[in-house]
Amino acid sequence: MGTSFNLAQLLRIPFQALVTELHERLAAAGFGDIRPIHTLIFAFVSSEGIRLHELVERMQSTKQNVNYLVNALEGMGYVERVPDPADGRGKIVRLTKRGEANSLAGSTIIQNIEQEWANQLGEETMTHLRTLLEQLVIMVQQQSSMQAATDSGE
Repeated sequence: MGTSFNLAQLLRIPFQALVTELHERLAAAGFGDIRPIHTLIFAFVSSEGIRLHELVERMQSTKQNVNYLVNALEGMGYVERVPDPADGRGKIVRLTKRGEANSLAGSTIIQNIEQEWANQLGEETMTHLRTLLEQLVIMVQQQSSMQAATDSGE
């Protein structure tokens, strides 16, 4: 091959290709106003909703950035803020019907892209790649949980 990629590149390049293809197909499906940055919100918001401070934590971002994205998606009709039933002062961000339709379309598109890649790489290779990536995710999550426990003094 000749080209040597570091791990960050090996993870980033296919991810960016997937995101680019996802957004081209979302646009063709009628969701052309969604940008890649909005994908972060869709990764964590469901029709049941999530509290804004939880969304900030999960996205590992600032409240200002998350508010900006939520406001943009709210203006486009993909999310809404509703009173938190557990805390009348708080708000929950949840998907609207349009947001749910976009999320479903996005999931279907990603499954299709993955299948296309499997067809190109071979099913066995793709299964092996998924298995290795899943193991890496589990390892990283476990290390992150252990670090959080250590940081909190447990």
